[in-house]
Amino acid sequence: MVLNVDPEQLVGAAAELADMVRVTGAAVPAEWVTPAGSDPISAGMVPALNDEAAQLINGMRGLLSVLQRTAHAVGAAAVDYTETDSTNAALIDRTSGDIVGNPVELPGNVPMVVSPSLEFPDPGLAADPLSFAQMLHAGPGPAAPARFAGVLRAFNSGAATDAGRRVGGAAEVLRSWTPVGAKASAELTQHNDWLDRIRRQMDRLADRVDAYSAAFRVAKDKHPTPSEIVAARKELLRAMRSKNEAATSAALAKHEELNLRSAETIGGYEGSMAADAAAAGSENSDSSMLQSLLPALLSAMSQGGMLAEQTLTEGAYDEYYGDDYYGDYGDYGGSGYGTPSPIGGTPGSSPGSGIGANPAYTIGPMPMSAAPAAASGGSGSGAPRTAGFEPMRSGSASSGSAMGRGGYMPMMPMMPGAGGAGAGAGGGDRGRVVAWHPDRLMYVDDTPHTESVIGERPVIAPTVTPPTPAPASQTRNNAGGSA
Repeated sequence: MVLNVDPEQLVGAAAELADMVRVTGAAVPAEWVTPAGSDPISAGMVPALNDEAAQLINGMRGLLSVLQRTAHAVGAAAVDYTETDSTNAALIDRTSGDIVGNPVELPGNVPMVVSPSLEFPDPGLAADPLSFAQMLHAGPGPAAPARFAGVLRAFNSGAATDAGRRVGGAAEVLRSWTPVGAKASAELTQHNDWLDRIRRQMDRLADRVDAYSAAFRVAKDKHPTPSEIVAARKELLRAMRSKNEAATSAALAKHEELNLRSAETIGGYEGSMAADAAAAGSENSDSSMLQSLLPALLSAMSQGGMLAEQTLTEGAYDEYYGDDYYGDYGDYGGSGYGTPSPIGGTPGSSPGSGIGANPAYTIGPMPMSAAPAAASGGSGSGAPRTAGFEPMRSGSASSGSAMGRGGYMPMMPMMPGAGGAGAGAGGGDRGRVVAWHPDRLMYVDDTPHTESVIGERPVIAPTVTPPTPAPASQTRNNAGGSA
């Protein structure tokens, strides 16, 4: 296979990517959405917008960290090309080109940004039109969130667009790198696609912020001002005190008209924000892709730009300058450049390692019910019981161990189906009589009964029936006699 590599060109591409990462990272927005007011709708909308902004900003910073690690790998490959060429040329008494240096350092751990915590008044106060009007006028107004939308659009049209152009240019340079330049170019092309998706999602976020700003502006203009509501209430109070029915009716009508305007304004404000949230929650290719991509990019921030599904170490491009491409030079021993080391691989594996190099993942034994346990250890099997469950038994808690061996409740010492010695479940264990002990649970009385009443019993006064009067003809006999 023909080797076609220009180390100087690779170094230039790596330096271009590193400069792009530096410039774009410095231009990433560092502002947040400012609530236009202190109303409950702003209290629910602004934190959600800031959370989405934090995710996109962290995703952008994580992607820049991945791109810098890719640039470092390209520069390291150029260095190894020149070093290998110089070593092989010296072995055959020939001269080689200069050994180049890697212009890109490995990225460090990038701290994750967190959206700010905002405090708002009790939303229950907004039930009063006067309180809601005061909340609308308590903040900086709709210009504050609109400023954040402008910052996002400026970043997308400026630094982010330039970053996409420079990443695409680096991918074109690496495409001419044979034999495996197409692989490195495809990697950069994929990263450029991720960058475009994040940019489009930022544009949608800016549109949502503008929609919130516009809805707040309409609500503030349409809703009665605090001074109007206070004046109407004072007028109604004066009319009621004057006991003038005509003035009272006019003041009451004006007061109700302001309340109706307030209710209509709040309904329209809430409806517009609910429609915006529903539109934002609808599935689209960019949002669904970002939901699956953001965790990997956030993890790359804390791992020096290393994606979970990739292992971009310094040896990741070893296969790009293997011994097969220096076959005319002969065998020069132990350079290690011929070992394949793919860019992608199993998470946690190292370059050049196979499946056996991955750490072993072990799980504990699954609990078994009484019936499978008895079937697996029947009397006809004659096989000894495995010792895998022995460490789980505790000699200091015999009753608890007995309760955990079978699936029956309550546990009886000689109950069929319960595993363990003396349980009558087979397994080569002979049944034996278990002596009674005061601490051993033998029987649980689950008969329904009524709890005893603690306290003084209620005393019900008996009803007394008056005696029936005697008949008039009956005479009382005071004489004594025998019973």
